[in-house]
Amino acid sequence: MLMIDAAPQVWKTHESTGCRFKIKPLEPETNQALLKECRTATGDFNAIQYNGRVVEAVVVEWEGPGVGGMPAEPTADNKRKLGERFPTISGFLFQQATDVRMFLDEVDAAKNA
Repeated sequence: MLMIDAAPQVWKTHESTGCRFKIKPLEPETNQALLKECRTATGDFNAIQYNGRVVEAVVVEWEGPGVGGMPAEPTADNKRKLGERFPTISGFLFQQATDVRMFLDEVDAAKNA
């Protein structure tokens, strides 16, 4: 069953880096607001800022990212830095956080696995 009101949180692994991210869905309203926030006064789109804001919006926890050789806490600032520095990770997380399969209930997900 496709759960319209579901708000799941799932762990996803970014295969290239081995980093794991616990993410929540990126709701259309949230994405719309991020797109608006990342426009300059002249109307230009700031993709770097958007990448950081996407990571900030969807990541709940993580395993793997670090700063100075030590594990980094998933603070808002660290999330933004990760997304701005690594657009492929931001793109991966965007894709995963907007995937309709996140909204399938566990019974259907198990049947379809």
